[in-house]
Amino acid sequence: MLAHLQFLVALKDCAIVGVGRPVLVVPWVVMQELDSLKTSGQSRVGVAARQAIRYLHDCFSSRHPRVRGQTMEEVGVTFCVSSAAGYVAMVTAGPDGGGEHRH
Repeated sequence: MLAHLQFLVALKDCAIVGVGRPVLVVPWVVMQELDSLKTSGQSRVGVAARQAIRYLHDCFSSRHPRVRGQTMEEVGVTFCVSSAAGYVAMVTAGPDGGGEHRH
């Protein structure tokens, strides 16, 4: 997220042929890591973390329809992810941020 924030900013409002506009779900663990990285002072990492947090806060505060954070209730829930090419993956987000992928 830190290295690709501008890509995510553009992606949230970009229509993908055959799919439509994506909904970006920020995993709980990413939000926790950003929170811990923001105190890295004036380092590039700290600055980037604070920029990402501001962006997410703006999206969450405005209730942007295609950007949301994973809730605590969703931690450990299995999501089905599919693509236009027919690829399907089951992803279980664990409380430690680890994911188990099944095809």
